[in-house]
Amino acid sequence: MSYQKWSEKLKSNKKNLEHHDLEVLALEVLDTTKGEIIESRINNLANTVGKPLQIISDHGRDIKKGIELYISQNTGIVYTYDFTHQVALWFKQELSNNQKFQEFFHQCNLTRSQIQQTALSFLIPPAQRSKARYHNIELLVNWGLKILQYWKKQDFSLISTKFIIDRETLFILREKLDQTSLGKLSKCLGTQASDFSSFYQVLRDKIGRKLCRQKGQIISQASEVGRRKFLEKLGWVFTYEKELQIYAEILEVFTLAKKQLLQQGLHQESQQDWLELTENFSDSPWIQSSKQKVSQYLNLEGQKVPRSRTFLATSDIIESIFGKYKIFSSFSPCSEINEMILTLLLSTTELTSDQVLQAMESIQSADVTAWSKEVFGQSMLSKRKVAFSTQKNYIKVA
Repeated sequence: MSYQKWSEKLKSNKKNLEHHDLEVLALEVLDTTKGEIIESRINNLANTVGKPLQIISDHGRDIKKGIELYISQNTGIVYTYDFTHQVALWFKQELSNNQKFQEFFHQCNLTRSQIQQTALSFLIPPAQRSKARYHNIELLVNWGLKILQYWKKQDFSLISTKFIIDRETLFILREKLDQTSLGKLSKCLGTQASDFSSFYQVLRDKIGRKLCRQKGQIISQASEVGRRKFLEKLGWVFTYEKELQIYAEILEVFTLAKKQLLQQGLHQESQQDWLELTENFSDSPWIQSSKQKVSQYLNLEGQKVPRSRTFLATSDIIESIFGKYKIFSSFSPCSEINEMILTLLLSTTELTSDQVLQAMESIQSADVTAWSKEVFGQSMLSKRKVAFSTQKNYIKVA
């Protein structure tokens, strides 16, 4: 993306970057990402399109080494640590040795497998990444908070509308009802209804109006099938309510910082803008610590930016494009990098009928096939077909 285009974006009403704001400058499939190879690729690209003003990365080891090798030979380039990855690193440092939160991770995974094919499936926890798991902390924390909100509504009809008096009902009520009331209720074993109104009517007829008026709500709650299923599979979330509230506060700080960087970019006054924006934040140690982390980041990265200029602070838009590519590539019968990688270029283009026509008239499918063979070689699916072929190959002996 050119600096001129970025500057125009900052001045517009729609400041957040979109896929078509970007341009793919080079596309290459590598067998290895050693630092020296990354450096050579950046050099080749710079010789073609010009020396970059800024490079943003997540500090992945090989990528970081290659960028640093290039910058050591090319001064004046701003190297920015991607803010989104910085936030994930902060969370990793905070949570990787936090037993309570690691238990929460485990419970989320366990619950996901337990309820995905049940009446509770609409409450399923989000899937966790096998790698970079601290990038989706927000999803997990928000899910936990939403489960707590769902409980507060006290409406479990989406799980089940049924009510039943069974052994479990009596077990739940053993410390909430006196022996006389329990005795009356035990005579109603097997009583069930399809909804609350019907159940309450049956309950009143069987145990009497007085007892129903005094203990009807307690009995109904113990008999509610949806409530019981919720508590059985998701009641554990209550154990982490305090921690979820704390991490929600932290996320709120980081989300606000990200919003500032997306809308205003990164510049030498970013830290001061941040301090003014958050001067009325609460004195919570969690919030103040998070606020300080952001301030240090903005000071360090902002001072690298030339005065009177504004640069990017995150490569989220690129991550988004790769996410879109993964959706396309998921349709491939075998999981491999193949011609679908060309969809990366399509993602940055606002296609028109004229462009499609021009492409169809100027590019032959044979050219794409030849390019694919040169870059990828024989596909995994093709090799699989040959390997599993039932055709016998005979060796002729002279």
